[in-house]
Amino acid sequence: MPIETKNEIMASNLSFTYYGSETPALNHLDFCINQGDFVLITGMSGCGKSTLASIMAGFLRDQEHGEMSGEVVVKGTKAKPVEELAGTIGVIQQDPDSQLCTFTVKEEIAFGPENLCLEVAEIERRVDQAAKQVNIQVLIERENHTLSGGQKQRVAIASILAMEPAILILDEPTANLDPQGTQEVVRTLEMINKCTDHTVIVIEHRIERFLALANRLFVMEKGRLIYDGEPIAGLSVYQKCMWEAGKVSRKSLMLHRQLKEPKQQNSMTVASNTRGKPLLEGKDLCYYIEQKKVLDAITFKIRAGELVAIMGNNGSGKTSLFLTLLGIYRAHAGELFMHGKSITTDDVGERAKHIGLLFQNPNHQIFEKTVADEMKMPSQFLREEPVDEEIVEGLLERLSLQAYKNKPPFLLSQGEKKRLTLATLLTYQPEILLLDEPMAGQDQRHLDLLLQILLEYCQRGNSCIVACHLPEVVLEYFDRVLFMEDGKLLYDDVPSLVFHKLAKKGYVEFEMTDKNAQMVGDGNEN
Repeated sequence: MPIETKNEIMASNLSFTYYGSETPALNHLDFCINQGDFVLITGMSGCGKSTLASIMAGFLRDQEHGEMSGEVVVKGTKAKPVEELAGTIGVIQQDPDSQLCTFTVKEEIAFGPENLCLEVAEIERRVDQAAKQVNIQVLIERENHTLSGGQKQRVAIASILAMEPAILILDEPTANLDPQGTQEVVRTLEMINKCTDHTVIVIEHRIERFLALANRLFVMEKGRLIYDGEPIAGLSVYQKCMWEAGKVSRKSLMLHRQLKEPKQQNSMTVASNTRGKPLLEGKDLCYYIEQKKVLDAITFKIRAGELVAIMGNNGSGKTSLFLTLLGIYRAHAGELFMHGKSITTDDVGERAKHIGLLFQNPNHQIFEKTVADEMKMPSQFLREEPVDEEIVEGLLERLSLQAYKNKPPFLLSQGEKKRLTLATLLTYQPEILLLDEPMAGQDQRHLDLLLQILLEYCQRGNSCIVACHLPEVVLEYFDRVLFMEDGKLLYDDVPSLVFHKLAKKGYVEFEMTDKNAQMVGDGNEN
């Protein structure tokens, strides 16, 4: 006798258009998600994935946030508000800061169970279990504001797991996580889905992480659902979509890659070779948070034309280093030089004329009412000459933001917001770009495009320093890696040599193929 399949979420002719937008974010969607399904939702940035998640969870309502037609039925009931779905659907959003609402990690994980009016012993059990599931026991007494973006993401996941919802929706849950954190989240979701009747829905660009777990793949394009079926069979649909959208940028990227091929050499001295004059130099930089040394005597030198990656696990000090370089954090010790001149005592405003910072969370640096005004704002404060309208128009077109030119930035997806904040920096052209996880939330087309833009920027004699969790991208396109661990600069060298050392040290995510290993040659093992 066949086992009865329970429908968890059904959508019928579902459409949604945000107020202020002429184009539907969702366009006539029909689907049915069953109990126990593991659904992987993918598509280009801005295709409607996050909007779909928000409607399923009850965050977006007809007439309140936009106009909706059709219907969504969750567990047999139509259009429940979010407060009534709290014990049924748990949502981990793209932006963890928008989800954290208490003071400490422990309070954050306990917040949901407390609002379900559970017994104290049960709340404590759930807090302990959720912390273990994403391996954040060591953070349990930390204050949320002291955490890195990746650590906040894991806390947000734990806070939802503690609610023990029947349906779990995760919007790019690994976007800000280091490889180890990513593996832990993937293992946790596998356990939840296989060992229980929970339904798991994951929105993701880097779908290879979840293909082995999913039994359904949704591919979205311009608000439409163009594929709903078995994941492996649907790969060709997704790849064709990505290829057609990105073939122009990919061709240009391959050209830039060929121009940079000589960077991979067999000597430990490559990192000290002169690509250009030193632009930025740090000597013994130290910074403390709550008496903890988050930057421990950091010394480095960035030369003109270099594309440099900063890597390391969540909480290793990458973001703190960026904030210290711009002057938002004032170094407690050490010196910083630009063009050989000390800027240690310069304030943020003075440094920002030459150093542009893209925050890990784009919402922290978006202020204007329209996308075009947002792009022009830094130039108005940091440059004496008027904003070049041709540059603005060119960047809007190139970064797929032209349709939003006169629209509010809040209409953009997280990936689009990251491209907008990058565009604001490119508009006023600082000599050095500090980019904190710019590739998070980008589909393959826009990842290729960002790499192309950064390579062009460096070829003009500027320098880019990028926090990145993608070893394969860094190995192929970056000149150097600064690898951080517990606030210290552990390695500073070409990617192939750094990755070789990290693999020997036990970082499995940096193990290279035989082809890549040949780049290491006979370099010394310091």
